[in-house]
Amino acid sequence: MAAVETKSATNTGTTVTRRVLSFDVGIRTLSVIGWEQRCHIVDPTSKTGGVTDQQAWADLDIVYWDCIDILQDNGCRAKNAKTVPAPKCTRFIVQSLWQRRHGLFRDPPDAILIEQQPLQKSGQRVGSAKNKIIANAVLAFVESWIVTGQTPVLPHPVMFSARSKLRVQTQKFWIPTKTRRTAEEKALEATYKLRKQRGVELATQVLDLVRADVKAEWADHLFDADKQDDLSDCMLQGLFWLQSEPLIRRPKRQPRNPK
Repeated sequence: MAAVETKSATNTGTTVTRRVLSFDVGIRTLSVIGWEQRCHIVDPTSKTGGVTDQQAWADLDIVYWDCIDILQDNGCRAKNAKTVPAPKCTRFIVQSLWQRRHGLFRDPPDAILIEQQPLQKSGQRVGSAKNKIIANAVLAFVESWIVTGQTPVLPHPVMFSARSKLRVQTQKFWIPTKTRRTAEEKALEATYKLRKQRGVELATQVLDLVRADVKAEWADHLFDADKQDDLSDCMLQGLFWLQSEPLIRRPKRQPRNPK
């Protein structure tokens, strides 16, 4: 992982590079972003490495950001993705990812996140079975890439809660271990449509916080897109990981030797 143990960061001046690849899955579109953050460690005894909020934002870069229409990408003329059988959608996903494999895995990430697709919550049906199949297709593709050994030290992907992306901080950078959503935040996330709108608002705020050159390169990519919500979702999901994962990990205690 990108986090540095305190034993190896005994002096200030260490630079930690963290990369995360984040996928947002839809029936028709697959959005993915590659975040990179290069942090200069100031305090190796702190989980944040003594990196200030302002510096953490300045250390961020976007190296890859794409929203793929898997039907158009594979020459399918269907107007409604719901009419396309799940096996064909799975094949399209694999083919689209294969075409982009070198860009996706050029720099090995420290984490690969795939938006979790729950089917039920409290006994109620809340998700799409096809979405879950597509998410598992992305998972299987990445795992098969790991098995072939094409990219060294590639982490196993993890399914990430869809709710996490709306917990991204924009006033600060580092997320405390325990945070509670305010009543105002809950109201903004009450429905699917409101959550999508909130995601685009947060992504817009994020682009105002990163370096000017990063915003200049990617702002039009978001604002001119047909699927701003999907691009925003994958962006925020990856950013949440960067904000919540400590830069410095304390080494685990070794078990005592039995007498």
